[in-house]
Amino acid sequence: MVKTLREIRKSKQSAGEVQTGSAEPWSVLICSDHHVGEHSKNFDRIEYVKRADSLDRELCAFLEYHGNHRVADRPWRLVINGDFIDFLAVTFMPSRKEIASNPEFEYSDDELRFGLDNSAAKCVWKLEHIAERHKRLFTFLADFVAKGNRLEMLYGNHDVEFFWPSVQGRFVELLTESYFGGERVEGVNEEDFVNRVTFHQWFLHIPGRLYIEHGNQYDDFSSFDRRLRPLMVERESQIAMPLSHLIIRYFVNQYTGFQSHDKDNWTLLDYVHWLRDQGARNVAKVVFLYGSLFSRVWNYTRDVQQNAPSQALTDEHDRLLEVEAVHYKIPVKALQEVSRSRRLPIEQSLWRTIQVTALDKYLLGLAIGSVVLWILAVGVFADVLSGFGSGLFSSGVRLLMLLAIGFLTIFAWFGTTALVASFSEGRLSTSVSPKLLQAAEQIHRLIDVRYVVMGHSHYPEFHQLKRDPPRFYVNTGAWISPERRERHDPHCRSPLTYGLYRWDEDELKIYRWCTRESEPVEFRSDIESDRAPRAERLRPMAVEHDTLIEALEAFQSRDTRKKRRGPR
Repeated sequence: MVKTLREIRKSKQSAGEVQTGSAEPWSVLICSDHHVGEHSKNFDRIEYVKRADSLDRELCAFLEYHGNHRVADRPWRLVINGDFIDFLAVTFMPSRKEIASNPEFEYSDDELRFGLDNSAAKCVWKLEHIAERHKRLFTFLADFVAKGNRLEMLYGNHDVEFFWPSVQGRFVELLTESYFGGERVEGVNEEDFVNRVTFHQWFLHIPGRLYIEHGNQYDDFSSFDRRLRPLMVERESQIAMPLSHLIIRYFVNQYTGFQSHDKDNWTLLDYVHWLRDQGARNVAKVVFLYGSLFSRVWNYTRDVQQNAPSQALTDEHDRLLEVEAVHYKIPVKALQEVSRSRRLPIEQSLWRTIQVTALDKYLLGLAIGSVVLWILAVGVFADVLSGFGSGLFSSGVRLLMLLAIGFLTIFAWFGTTALVASFSEGRLSTSVSPKLLQAAEQIHRLIDVRYVVMGHSHYPEFHQLKRDPPRFYVNTGAWISPERRERHDPHCRSPLTYGLYRWDEDELKIYRWCTRESEPVEFRSDIESDRAPRAERLRPMAVEHDTLIEALEAFQSRDTRKKRRGPR
């Protein structure tokens, strides 16, 4: 059994090792958003198996390459900046035998339909299940650590389950078992191996050089009110669920034709086109799932608003924040400001929930329709009064008409009031990239580092925020499974991107992992922004003359190919 994470941290501090990285210069690899395990569903589809195999193949090649190629003969610090394991996507259930042997595996009807909840013991089971399906990846990751490199884990919104100490400990155990297998390996000390695997609860700070954070705290859909204590108020045995968690659990996981990645830049028209392409039968399923999701989101939002956070949870979070500030050598007030700059979770506002579920659109239709029907009803009522005489029948008709007008008036008032309140808070932007850039600017004002590095958006970006002294915001992109066409692209435009920081030059660059050659190529953010939102692609950037010529030639070549194909 390996030591607990708390014991590991104490042993490191007693030995004089500074986790922030100032004791010894390392070369740093930074990557995020691998989503390992996102294909662990309770149904089998061949494309899921292929995607998982493809991700494993490229990640293993990446680890092997860098394990054999050091920069300036320095060992690596591999910083996995969140969303390495996709606990959210696991809907596979344990067997009856496993449930019977584990008293903590009692499950509800909701879990039977949608997968296990995020309590600690069940998250450990999910991790073990994912590790079993990705044995080769865990073996290569363990080999990388055994070569003297360090593995440093930060958790994002898809793997916030690493908050649980038991999940962290089991992850280290799985790596240890994968490499040692219960036996001694000559030249590799097991305790040293374990000490080279570290978890960071929120961010990693290397003073003056790097501030690394996943970035979900600056996304309304995925933020936690208390990052260092992300528990449900009414049930502290479970982790709180931001809106994105609810959408993935109750919609994305249940509909095989919908991928959750890169949807933050879709417009309403994009969703309409997607829905049109699904076919009549699938449209009915989508409508049913959406209705079910809306009901759950509404109830969850109501519960969140009714259950105010306990003072004990808040106090514990504030205490942990002070501990983090001291440990990473950041002024407490500065870190408190960083924490306050987070985006409040959507579910804390009823009207923002109305916006994000598109209920405001329905309310607008309800209000307009009710007003129209109200006008018609008044006209019909006037005709009824003039056309009928006295008597029981005419009195009944009048009563029904009055009730109809009353209900329509209530509907029109409710729809209009809710819609106005929704708009009064401002339109809710779903685009993540601008929010992360804004957060990076705020962090730079509070913490003196050369680079602020994030992930989460899945879009590689490089921005110079200040020239004197130089300050940068970098997003390292994602490791979403490459599509087949990208493996044969002569320009190696694979979407697998990561950052490489050279300690000796104090310089961070973004690289693509070339799936065709199994080696890195430098990412050129000026002409390779095809995956970024349109607004990001059009942002002016300072580029060299040759780069502009290359970009123009590439654009003209693509335009020529489109014209040859003709209209679709």
